[in-house]
Amino acid sequence: MVTTFVTALRTIFRKDVDVVHSVSNPFHLHLIALVLSFVSRRPWIAEFRDPLVTNPDVDPESWQASARKLIESLVVRTADRVAWLNMIQLPEEYFEETYPSVPTERWVELPPVGYQKALFEGIQAKEFDEFTITYAGSFYEGWIEPYSFIDGVNRYVSRYGEDIQARFYGDWNEEYQAYVDDHGLDDVVKYEGRLPHEEIVPVLKGSDLLLYVGGVDRRNRRSISSKMWDYIGARSPVLAIADSAFRVHDFVDEYQIGISVTPENPDAIAEVIRSVQTGEFEYTPDENVFSDYTRAQNARVLAEAMNEISV
Repeated sequence: MVTTFVTALRTIFRKDVDVVHSVSNPFHLHLIALVLSFVSRRPWIAEFRDPLVTNPDVDPESWQASARKLIESLVVRTADRVAWLNMIQLPEEYFEETYPSVPTERWVELPPVGYQKALFEGIQAKEFDEFTITYAGSFYEGWIEPYSFIDGVNRYVSRYGEDIQARFYGDWNEEYQAYVDDHGLDDVVKYEGRLPHEEIVPVLKGSDLLLYVGGVDRRNRRSISSKMWDYIGARSPVLAIADSAFRVHDFVDEYQIGISVTPENPDAIAEVIRSVQTGEFEYTPDENVFSDYTRAQNARVLAEAMNEISV
């Protein structure tokens, strides 16, 4: 950490840096930025890409939660601007309500990070022989897991046969594979390992349906994970499986980028797959989604905030 601090401080003076910008997670980066800002006398913008205090993985009664509250209070009362990403696990008006004495101009709500258009434009889609459903991303034990989707695939196969392939890239474990094997779906549900981001793009573009799993824990109801932005960039329909109270349901419906179902309804999951497979579902997204959720849009708002406080 000391080496990081010294290197950053040298860069500030050598490059005549105007603004210190810190991004969490991990949150200790904000503490480094606080000291850098103080020593260099440069303004500081602290960006939250994950919640600090309202993080659902942290027991609210634990010492970690108390420490996080102290650190968050220190950051928001010291930074010149506090930015956070829309669609993370923060309640609406969180900062205004938690810190009413802090001037409102300090808060900056950023658009989601979005997708990088250049990574998707001009890239040839991978060709698959079968109707292909793809999931690219992480799972979290007891939080976000593929069991409800596998149940839906099982219903589909029992009704319509094994004319589809479900491919998982990223996280997988023995329990998931055992669940697949127990249902006799090892020829339909495949784990393909991990791929670098640039290699997953052709896979997403060539897939017939992209799987989004939001889980059932309502602490996750406001969050839309970053895989959604790549799904948008791929311009392939999305099957979103999440609790009906989750924000992702409204998002998918608003922009007409796919179909949302609840985890407890494997029959609905099977029928969504069938409707896309037969062409009954037409992918006619709102074109605004491809301009509203880009890296460039996020960078524009962040740059404006930096310009406001730059020396």
